[in-house]
Amino acid sequence: MTYEARLAWLEAQGAPRSWPVESGFIGVPANHREVEEGLAHLEEALVEIGFLDPDNPRKLMPRLRRLFARAGLEREEVNILRGIARSIIEKRARR
Repeated sequence: MTYEARLAWLEAQGAPRSWPVESGFIGVPANHREVEEGLAHLEEALVEIGFLDPDNPRKLMPRLRRLFARAGLEREEVNILRGIARSIIEKRARR
């Protein structure tokens, strides 16, 4: 409820209904391919650390896909997530 109230207040102030309003920075939105590639990279890292069992994945990846879709990720944000995934994979490979 608080979220919706804030959006209504921002709209009344003439601010756009998107984040981040406070920083004034709006990056390039990630396209579908970039998000899907980022999710694939994240999935690989999650399998690597044992968080995701590829033989019994349940609903984790569809839920993460919905989460990412709601977030409206920017290209730089997808790159940050891919960098985290790459670091996980590389660190596990060195062990």
